[in-house]
Amino acid sequence: MRLQKYLLKEARVKQTDADVFLDEYAPTFMWNPKDGFLWSVYDKKKDNWLYYKESKKLRGRKDDNSFMEHGTILDVYDKKSNYDDVDDFIRGRINPNGKIIYIHDLGSRGMNAVDAKKFDKWVDKTVNMVYKYMDDYIR
Repeated sequence: MRLQKYLLKEARVKQTDADVFLDEYAPTFMWNPKDGFLWSVYDKKKDNWLYYKESKKLRGRKDDNSFMEHGTILDVYDKKSNYDDVDDFIRGRINPNGKIIYIHDLGSRGMNAVDAKKFDKWVDKTVNMVYKYMDDYIR
């Protein structure tokens, strides 16, 4: 099934600087093995960001920003976390055109729990989670 999907549609994966916001309202995600896959998308009908942990919708808060920061997603998921905890995640965004998945490269931010050897393996797992939970946002 995955091969079939790949042949029909597959976004390119690019590594980019951490602070690239792309266009407004880009779907945003983060993954690590401990906390799992956290993500957020903008709902134009409700004029609000929606937050998820894998397939479970999280109770959110009203955000009127045109872009989503990873620290905000983490805060909705775990109120006790601090902004430095985002460094334990592989993070990225999907371009709003749905054709490119951007992963923040290892050099653009200090990763606490990820060393260079684990980074590529974790990126692969993160991209698999993107396809598993955010497939509707890839065209």
